[in-house]
Amino acid sequence: MAILEIDDVTVTYGATRRLTRRMSTSHLAVDHVSLQVERGQIVGVVGESGSGKSSLAKAVVGLVAPASGEIRLSGQALPARRPRAVRRRMQMVFQDPSSALNPALTVGKVIVELLEIDGLGRSAARGRAVDLIEMVGLPPSMLDVRPGALSGGQRQRASIARALATNPEVIVADEPTSALDVSVQATVLNLLREFTGSLGLAVLFITHDLGVVRRLCDEVAVMQKGRIVERGRTASVFDAATDPYTRQLLASIPVIG
Repeated sequence: MAILEIDDVTVTYGATRRLTRRMSTSHLAVDHVSLQVERGQIVGVVGESGSGKSSLAKAVVGLVAPASGEIRLSGQALPARRPRAVRRRMQMVFQDPSSALNPALTVGKVIVELLEIDGLGRSAARGRAVDLIEMVGLPPSMLDVRPGALSGGQRQRASIARALATNPEVIVADEPTSALDVSVQATVLNLLREFTGSLGLAVLFITHDLGVVRRLCDEVAVMQKGRIVERGRTASVFDAATDPYTRQLLASIPVIG
């Protein structure tokens, strides 16, 4: 059974009044998309800028409300306004870690405060924060520095540690490696793959990078103009794509040598 179910979801950005007092037309960002992610599985959503993939991610985690359709977590339909008990079961890793790491706080403070909200005492929360930061391959000393003192790769790993603090069932990763160089990308991708298996996570991975999809994802869904135009096992889509847009994307992958 899928942990995350996206059922016929649409996302629109509403009409706005222009200076001429005429109403602009609403923009359909996600157009009747259905998708499922099972425990221990990474499903990639790929497409060009403006294809709707990030809007889909925001709808899944409750940052925008779907205009129609339903999102279910372990079979339970989720309301547009998510209660804290639901939010802790579904975490997001952003392209820019500063979206999750308050630059005014140390990394440890960010994680400890989140754990205290979930009921841990200060000492237990600090111990859990040490465990989490070590899980992502950083030394405990990193807990005592602010995000701005870390490299991009270190900040993203700290962001992953924060996301794992609530023991989520689902991780939604929105372009989490696009701002990193290739060697650092590999470290972050390896962490996501490891935790997906060891913790039984369901991961929805948003990206424009087909090379990352090929390396990381069990299944892939290709989005164009808000719709899924092709989906399937990653190897099958890469080896025998049927949609012209997918074939166009695959042909654009750089070939070295």
